[in-house]
Amino acid sequence: MAPSAGAYYEQRMALSPQKWLVTGTLLAAVALGVVLIGLRARTGDLALRIRIVRAVNEGRGVSLDMNDMAAFTWDSLLVLKPRTSLQVQSEAAELPWYTRWVVGLHRRDDICVLAFKLGSDFRSHVVLERKAVDCLPAARPEAYSNETAIFDVLNAQGQYSLAPAAPLSDG
Repeated sequence: MAPSAGAYYEQRMALSPQKWLVTGTLLAAVALGVVLIGLRARTGDLALRIRIVRAVNEGRGVSLDMNDMAAFTWDSLLVLKPRTSLQVQSEAAELPWYTRWVVGLHRRDDICVLAFKLGSDFRSHVVLERKAVDCLPAARPEAYSNETAIFDVLNAQGQYSLAPAAPLSDG
C-alpha cells in the first residue's frame, strides 16, 4: 500500500537532528554577523575613537593632528554635524548604507561623525559623542585634506570641542 500524499509530504519535510543542527548553526552565524556589523557601524573605528578622546582629554589646549591619530591611509576627512541629511552622508561622505542606518546621524543631536576617505572610497568613520568631544565648530561642507586636518582643542567650562587650527583653504 502506497503512503498517502500527506504522509509523504510530512516525511519529506521532517528534518533529521543533523539537519536541525546545521540549520541552527547557520542561522546563529548569520545572526552573529549581523550583530557584529551593527556594532562596528555604531561606533566606527573604536581604537581611533579612543585615541581621539584620550588626546583631547590629555592635551588640553594643544592642537590635534588627525594624521597622528589614524592608523590607516586617508586623504580627506569630513566632519559631519548632528542631523546631517542622508543625502550628504551617502553622496559626500559615502558612508555605507548600514552605517547610515545604524548610526542614525540624521535623527540625532548628541553625536558627530568623522568620515575618512581615500580618493573617492570610504575608509573609516568615528562616532564621537558631543558630551565627550564636540566637533560642531569643525563641521563644514568641504572636506579637510590630510594636511589641513589639524584642530585646536578648546575647553569651555569643562566641555571639549575641536575647532580648525589651519586657515580654510581651497585645496
